[in-house]
Amino acid sequence: MRMKKTCVYAVVLLLLIMITGCPAFWKSADATLKELFYNGVEVPEFSAKKTSYSIVLPAGTTEPPTVTAIPAVEGVNIVIADAETLPGTATVLVTSLNGKESLTYSIFFTVKVVISITADPPNGGEFSGDGEYIYGDLVTIMATPSIHHTFNGWYLDEPEETSFEESGDDPIYTEPVASFQALKDVSLMVGFNPMQYTFNLVPVPPEGGEVAGGGVVDYGDSLNLSALTNEGYGFAGWWIDGYMFSDQAV
Repeated sequence: MRMKKTCVYAVVLLLLIMITGCPAFWKSADATLKELFYNGVEVPEFSAKKTSYSIVLPAGTTEPPTVTAIPAVEGVNIVIADAETLPGTATVLVTSLNGKESLTYSIFFTVKVVISITADPPNGGEFSGDGEYIYGDLVTIMATPSIHHTFNGWYLDEPEETSFEESGDDPIYTEPVASFQALKDVSLMVGFNPMQYTFNLVPVPPEGGEVAGGGVVDYGDSLNLSALTNEGYGFAGWWIDGYMFSDQAV
């Protein structure tokens, strides 16, 4: 009796080994992919056992990629759902031939965002924060006025405008340091104002003649000075803080 039971167990075990060891059995239960592509490009570091991926698309990409797949076993059922927006997720559902196994591969697509900055005037100061970001990243921009300049504001840089004053728009940020999320390509212009200086002209001695051309001027602007001497006096030069900067009357 014990011998018969042993024989039965041995036969059952042999049958199981034969069935499960058969290539056709394994193929019918295989729901993996052999290759995975987006817009004809192979998904980086693809592995049949890895089902989740994240891909950063180049800046300026607006249309979600088209996903294609090649199964490990020909004839399995594949259902592909492309991403509808960017960022967005595409899925590939693979169902085995026997219908008992399934795997879902997912690809999350996001895009690079470009933040461009120019300064007006170019010598008005320095800035940081421009460059490439991934959608949703936190962008921090910072402006530092150069000597003889003050910070004015951050403006949207329109292609047809050459200066922030020309736009007539209000600044979108009024502080030198500002932060925002990178949700789309943005061109910014940081405005700087030249400091103003007052030049008071005084003839010495007062009865020596008349002077003109003083007043309030922006840093970097030119002064048109003129001196008219009275009879008996000669022009000796233009002086500031004990330093003569010109010996020309005009």
